[in-house]
Amino acid sequence: MCFQVEAALQQTIAETEVEIEPVAAPEIPKQAPTKPSTAVKGVPMSLLEKIRAKEAANTAASLTKNPKEEKRVVMMKRLPDIMRIIRSQFVTEKKPALPVDSVILRVADSYKSCIAAGMYF
Repeated sequence: MCFQVEAALQQTIAETEVEIEPVAAPEIPKQAPTKPSTAVKGVPMSLLEKIRAKEAANTAASLTKNPKEEKRVVMMKRLPDIMRIIRSQFVTEKKPALPVDSVILRVADSYKSCIAAGMYF
C-alpha cells in the first residue's frame, strides 16, 4: 500500500476511535420571580417559567454543539438545490452519464451562493 494512503487510513481510524464525552448542561440558578411586564400581563407565572427554562436549555444546547455536526447539517441543507441542478443538467444533456468535472462546474456556477473551490459540495 502507498505510504500516503496508509497514513490517511491510520488518521481516519484515529479520528473515528475518539469518543465524544457528553457535556452536561450548565446549571442555571433560578431567578426570583419578578414583576411581569405589561406585555405578558395575564399570563401565568408557571408558563413564563417553563418558557424561560426552555430558552435556557436551547441556549445551553447551542453552546455545546459539535462543529463537525453543524458543518454536516449545513451540507445536508444544500443537497436539494444541488440535486435539482444536477437533474436539470442530465435532462438538458439527454445523456445517461456525464463527466464529473462538467457536473461539478455546472453546480458551482448554478448554485445560489458561493461553493468553496476544491470542495465538491
